[in-house]
Amino acid sequence: MKQILTLFFFLSLLFPIDFIAIPAGPNLPQVNNGIPLSPNDSIILSLKTAKEDTSKINSLNILSRQYLNTGSYEEAIKYAKQSQKLSEELGFKSGLGDSYSNIGVACWYQGIYERALENHFQALKIRESIGDKQGIGNSYNNIGLVYLNQGNYEKGLENYLKALKIREEIGDKRGTANSYNNMGVIYLKQNNFEKALDNYVKALKIREEIGDKRGIGMSYNNIGLIHQEHGNFKQSLENLLKGLKIREEIGDKIGTADSYLNIGNIYFLQKNYEKALDFYFKSSKINQKIGNKRGIAVSFNNIGTCYLMQDKFEESDKYISLALKIFNEIGNKEGIKDAYYAFAELYDRKRDFKKAFEYQKLYSNIKDTLLNEASSGQIAEMNTKYESEKKDKALIKKDAEISTQQAEAEKQVILRNAFIMGFTFVLILAFFIYRGYRQKQKANQLLDEKNEKITDSINYAKRIQESILPPLGEIKKHLPESFVLYQPKDIVSGDFYWFHQISNSEFSAPQSKLFIAAVDCTGHGVPGAFMSMMGYNLLEQVVKKNHVHQPAMVLNELSKLVVESLRQKDQRGKVNDGMEIALISLMRNDKNSGFEKVDQTPLYNQLEYAGAHNSLYLIRNGVLHETKADKASIGFSSQNSFQFTNHTIVLEKGDCIYIFSDGFVDQFGGPGNEKFYYQPFRDLLVEIHALSMEEQKLKLEKVASDWRGDRAQIDDIMVIGLRV
Repeated sequence: MKQILTLFFFLSLLFPIDFIAIPAGPNLPQVNNGIPLSPNDSIILSLKTAKEDTSKINSLNILSRQYLNTGSYEEAIKYAKQSQKLSEELGFKSGLGDSYSNIGVACWYQGIYERALENHFQALKIRESIGDKQGIGNSYNNIGLVYLNQGNYEKGLENYLKALKIREEIGDKRGTANSYNNMGVIYLKQNNFEKALDNYVKALKIREEIGDKRGIGMSYNNIGLIHQEHGNFKQSLENLLKGLKIREEIGDKIGTADSYLNIGNIYFLQKNYEKALDFYFKSSKINQKIGNKRGIAVSFNNIGTCYLMQDKFEESDKYISLALKIFNEIGNKEGIKDAYYAFAELYDRKRDFKKAFEYQKLYSNIKDTLLNEASSGQIAEMNTKYESEKKDKALIKKDAEISTQQAEAEKQVILRNAFIMGFTFVLILAFFIYRGYRQKQKANQLLDEKNEKITDSINYAKRIQESILPPLGEIKKHLPESFVLYQPKDIVSGDFYWFHQISNSEFSAPQSKLFIAAVDCTGHGVPGAFMSMMGYNLLEQVVKKNHVHQPAMVLNELSKLVVESLRQKDQRGKVNDGMEIALISLMRNDKNSGFEKVDQTPLYNQLEYAGAHNSLYLIRNGVLHETKADKASIGFSSQNSFQFTNHTIVLEKGDCIYIFSDGFVDQFGGPGNEKFYYQPFRDLLVEIHALSMEEQKLKLEKVASDWRGDRAQIDDIMVIGLRV
């Protein structure tokens, strides 16, 4: 079973309710192929009379794994320790590695993550010492699983990729399928549904090819979750039921419990709370029987959320409290975050706004902690690696030039002497020419290797940058009719989009307030990415920590912080770097509602906007209205006394709002190889504004691609659209 994933949200008065879905877990380390899934009396009886040899060690490990498959973790550890002891006495390293691995998996299922890592690293060390490639692949896979449960997605993915590489090398199809499955879970956690589905389908295809029923059940479960995320409940339920049927047939108790929970989530989404509770309690019963703490906590949290939707506050409080207690016991920060969110909604519905705000703060703090743990150290590492390898590249290039010059000089000396010494020295001449060629070839090879490492580092930077961007699902949750078109020019981008919700308990309003921004930093590629990381963190600081909530005041404060961070005032190190930005906030103001019918008033009917060079377009009744930005950039010291303008707009139902960077309009293309320009861009938006937001995004992508043709993209492209 994989890490708990929060996948689906409902919007209420203040907080979105989170319920939890569980993707299917891994196949355990393969001690033997084709062994029964559950323990049987014949193996247990044979152990009583078995000789103290390697055959007994293998039988003990097989029995340990069978108990793991049925959720009997203490029994699994007991037999693994017997195998461990006998393996040490006989010096049987293969069996010793398997026993450490089985103990690690049992600890993982019980939520004892540090002990799980200790055993998996010990197993990896032993397997590397004997060259057991299949075992090494399994160890990397299981280490990745532990990191995933701890919320360390970078290390999780790093170990999954190591496992996949080894398994493909040795033709381990079952292991290869497991690696694709687990990588899919990482992408699902990051809301990259396309990559997640691609990996799940790859896993299913291999598992069907080799007849791996347990794995097929996992794949159907995970594919069902992807369809669930896209709102295809019928297709989702079909896949989940296929997975459940297989899991029940083979006695996979853990998988059966997960399937019950995920099917319950479908009924929850359809507001059939009684059926949802029935499946949640079935899942809870199995997890309690097998001692799966993580699964118990997930079931309880979902039961509490279900009762909350029925306004059964006492029962809701009971089960969310039980879930939070278990999440704290096993150190599952993602689960703790979800429980805090559920409590915030519970107290909001009970009109206890003080406690609701307290739990919302706890939720925000642990969410920030998870983000910082996953990215802060990696950002610094990215910067160091990039600068170091850039210097290495320059040195290697210089060495190559020197080597080439030396070879050329030697060649000239030999040629000159050849005229004097004749044919005798022809072989010597050939030798030196060949040596020069080899030196040059070696230098070029080193240069290619360094280039590859730098590209790998930049790809690593891309993953870090993508991890801080707000999930598109989070924006869609609050603004269902919206889209984000985001196309970096290079691997990493100087543009970024930003989203944040402020609850109504933080200011006087009946509805929460939403912020969304389109930001264009100086440059693109790696330099632009560094600026965007800094800009993102400073924007978070101004709004979340400094509690500045008016767009113009946000830009004023942001500009000051950028100047201070880049030391723009210091003439000795002056850097003309900054940002262009369009920032809007949305809220509901009932004083602005002058409509007789409620359905004529949008949920958010007041917009505030401030811009640095980037304007705002609003289309109402087929007419485009432009609110011009201030002609000033964020972060230039000469503008330190400048104050940005705040614009307030009363919205009407059906209004379409667009903010953007200049990448779309500045792109060269078309028959005359000229810029697209703003007027054609405005005409295009008017032409497509009546389409759905998803269709608008596809149309913009097609127009940009057709206009560019086979020319290179010259800048990062970003357009954000929404309809109220």
